[in-house]
This record gives sequence, C-alpha cells and structure tokens, in this order.
Amino acid sequence: MRFLGIDYGNKRIGISISDKSNTIANPFSTIINTGFNNVLNQIVEIIEKEQVTDIVIGLPLSFNFDNTAQTDLTQKFVDFINEKLYNINVHIENEILSTKEAENRLDNLADKNSVIDQTASSLILQSYLDKNKHE
Repeated sequence: MRFLGIDYGNKRIGISISDKSNTIANPFSTIINTGFNNVLNQIVEIIEKEQVTDIVIGLPLSFNFDNTAQTDLTQKFVDFINEKLYNINVHIENEILSTKEAENRLDNLADKNSVIDQTASSLILQSYLDKNKHE
C-alpha cells in the first residue's frame, strides 16, 4: 500500500507520494494541467511505477467549510479519477490553507514556484496520513 497525494489546480497539479511505510509524505512532481485525460495518463504512469494503491486529493473548502467555485472544479476532477481509476481507492482531504502554508515554508527558496504545488500536495497527504495511520 502506497499513497499518492494530489493538489489539483487549474494550471498546475502538485503530486506527492508517501514512503513505503505510509508515514512521511514527500513532494514528488508537478504536472501541467492540460486536461483531465492528459493528467490521467501521467498519474497512471506514476501509479504503476511507484506501486500506488490509494490517492488522496485535496478538496478546497471555504473557511466556513462551504463549497467554492474551485471546490466544484476539483470535485469534477475527483469524479473523473474515480470513474477512470476504479481499481484505486480515492480519498478526499480538506486542503484549507495548504498552498499558503507551502508558500510560508518555502519563503526563502529562490524558485519556489517550481515546487510550491508539490509541497502543498505533500502537506495535504501528510495531513491524511497523520489522521489515518495506515500499516
């Protein structure tokens, strides 16, 4: 069992992956969002290479835990992934402030834009792993 984290964005999608013990979430890569099918193909490559069994997708909610326009777009992506990857478990994790926290953690990095999405993804995945200690 290994987890893949996704921070879905309209332009870029951050990818993270758990270590083999599902204790630590590590930034992995950033995918340029060129459409659901292209993104799916890249995710499938990672799933096969890294032996992923579960995906955790960050769902952006408002501070009141209400849906936003981005929530609805992300939910469409979640539904697409669920439909296409029926043999993979898909989990949702509230991603509130994950990008802001990633920006704060990377504040001193010169080229933080190249890793911010995958860092946000690792924060989402780490939150899920901490709440759901998987063996």
